[in-house]
Amino acid sequence: MMKIKQKYIADILGVSQPLMSMIFRGERNITYGMAKKLNALTKIEIPFWMEASPADLRRAFAQLPVDEQKEADK
Repeated sequence: MMKIKQKYIADILGVSQPLMSMIFRGERNITYGMAKKLNALTKIEIPFWMEASPADLRRAFAQLPVDEQKEADK
């Protein structure tokens, strides 16, 4: 399985890569709007996204579908 990049996740969420990096480090929280987008993408409940630890987020993000062609182009 391909390792998903923070930039790819940021693009999905419509946020900057630096903000995504801060979320991964636990310095910023996922907003309700981001949680809704992630719920639509993964079917993981919104409260999980809003309450998850950085380690939980990394594990969940690793399960996101990756468009390998788009990822290869980056």
